[in-house]
Amino acid sequence: MLNVPTLWTAFVINFFTMGLIWAYVVRSYPKLEAARFWTASAIAAGLGALLAMARVIVDSLLPLVAGGTVLVFAGCLAAMGVFRFYDRRISWRLSFLITGLTCATLIFFIVVHDSVPIRILVYTVGQSVPLALTLKLLLAPHSTPTLAVMAEAGILGTVLGGVPLLASFENTAKAEAAIGAEPNSTRRLGALGVAVIEDAERLSQRLRLSNAEFERLMALEYWWRVRPAAGEHAARVLLYQLGPASFTDRVLVAWSRSAAGAADRGWQELATLPQRWTAPRFPLKAADFLNRGVPKGPEMGAALRAAEQAWIDADFPEDRAAIYAIADRVSIRIRSSTD
Repeated sequence: MLNVPTLWTAFVINFFTMGLIWAYVVRSYPKLEAARFWTASAIAAGLGALLAMARVIVDSLLPLVAGGTVLVFAGCLAAMGVFRFYDRRISWRLSFLITGLTCATLIFFIVVHDSVPIRILVYTVGQSVPLALTLKLLLAPHSTPTLAVMAEAGILGTVLGGVPLLASFENTAKAEAAIGAEPNSTRRLGALGVAVIEDAERLSQRLRLSNAEFERLMALEYWWRVRPAAGEHAARVLLYQLGPASFTDRVLVAWSRSAAGAADRGWQELATLPQRWTAPRFPLKAADFLNRGVPKGPEMGAALRAAEQAWIDADFPEDRAAIYAIADRVSIRIRSSTD
C-alpha cells in the first residue's frame, strides 16, 4: 500500500531520472540553452523532494519549508527554460523574488500565525505563477513543435497537471486561421488541456487564472455536442446562450477534435455565425406580463422563463405581433394554472 515516504521516494527517483535525461540532451545538443534550465529544474526538484522527505525523520516543519522553496525555484527554472526555448528574455530577479516571497510567507504562517490551509495556498501560488507566465507563449508562431518537445520531456504535463491534447491545440490554431479569428491564449489553453469540466477547474487552480479566463474554460463544457449538422437554429441558440467569445471557443475546440479539416465549409459556416448574426436581447419584461394579469412572485418568474423559451423556439422573432402573441399565450397558461 502506498504511503507518504513511498510517494516522495518515487518523486525523487522520477526527478533525478529526468535530470539525467536532460543532462544527456545538453551534452548531445550544447546549443539548446533551454535544456540546461530543464536539467537544473529536474535536479532542483529532486533535491526539493529529498529535503521534504526529511520531515519523516525530523520533528520539524523546516524540511517542508526548505523542500517547498526549492521546488518552487525548480518551477521557475522550468519556466525560464520555456522562455529560452522561444528565444525570449528571462528574469533571474523575478525567479528569486517569487522563490524568496514564497519562503518568507511559508515561514510567517508557521512562526507568526500557524495555518496549514494558507501554507498550502502559498505553496500552490508559488508553483503556479512562473508556469502561468508561460501561457502567453501559446500564441507564439510554431508553438506546436515546442509543446511536443515539452510533452515528451514531461514538462508540459507538469504545467497542466494532466495529459496535453496537442492535436486539438494545433487544429484550433488552424481553425482560427481558416476563419480569420484572432489567436486567443485562453482558447488555446482550453484546446490543449480541457476535455471535461474538471480539467477547467484544475487548470484554474493550478495556473491561478482570472475569473474571466476560468469562465471561458468552463464554457467549453459539452463541446462534443457541437456539430454543423445540428442546423442553423441550434447554432443560434448556442450563440444566444454563450455569447460570441465563448461560442467561438466552443465551436473551434469542437472542430479541432472532429475528423473535419480546416477547409471544411460546414464548420467554417458554423464558426463564423457571430460575424453574420447578432443575438438579440429577450424583448419581454415583467411589465408585459403584469399588464396581462400575471401576479408578481413565482408566477412571474415562470412566465418569463416560459416566454423566453417560446421566443427561442420560434427562432428569435423581432416582429412585435409575434412577440406579443407569445406573451398572450404564456400569460393565459400561467393564469389558468393558478386559478
